[in-house]
Amino acid sequence: MTAAVEQPNGRHKRPSILLALTEPARAAIDVAALSVSRPVSAAAKHGNGEPVLILPGFMAGDGSTRPLRAFLRSHDWAAYRWRMGRNIGPTPDVLYGISHSLAALSRRHQQPVALVGWSLGGLYARNLAIRHPKMVSKVITLASPFALEDRGDSNANRLYRALSDRHHPDVGDVDGGGPLGIPATSVYTRADGIVPWEACVLEPDHQSENVEVLASHIGLGFNPAVHYLIADRLSQTAEFWRPFDAPRWFPGGNTSH
Repeated sequence: MTAAVEQPNGRHKRPSILLALTEPARAAIDVAALSVSRPVSAAAKHGNGEPVLILPGFMAGDGSTRPLRAFLRSHDWAAYRWRMGRNIGPTPDVLYGISHSLAALSRRHQQPVALVGWSLGGLYARNLAIRHPKMVSKVITLASPFALEDRGDSNANRLYRALSDRHHPDVGDVDGGGPLGIPATSVYTRADGIVPWEACVLEPDHQSENVEVLASHIGLGFNPAVHYLIADRLSQTAEFWRPFDAPRWFPGGNTSH
């Protein structure tokens, strides 16, 4: 099931307090679904050992991406953690470290690397693709607010500002979700309690798309349907790229490209 998703214009509304407060409970449902996800996993596509670097969200670390990495490895992708500890924002160590990791993985596998970034990790992923285009094969972002015009519209802004003295002074504005020149998929949920879902919608083109799912912001990386979607998108090549064709059972399924 496919429907057009218009890119929202203007300032985005901050998610409601109710959505924010229910994020943990709703994320628990996403996690619980992993225990009954065998049919979804069996239907997912497989890779051929291609490298995938997975970047966690704000205030999260590699523990949050472990289920996704395990899923991708079981489906024949070489999934790597970021090894940078807790993601407290764009510190100098983080910005240097992820560039170094990308270059090292590209050399090791002798090919570009696919990037999967969750929330703030998705902003890093898009930034890496812009700065190192020859090293990145495709980008998949999960609830990443690259089109956020005002950081105050995020329910994570207060904590982000509290840590801003540790961030790199030259970090500029986010890129706005323009075409990257490589396959790019933005996964978003209208039930997002952390960032406005509208800020996670990129400009669609012949290799870029938005896909809506039913999930919480902090549960996206645990959601079996999202795992299925990521495997499907990773299996695409730039030469033969096709937009996501959601199966009937897929929750959400609205896409634009």
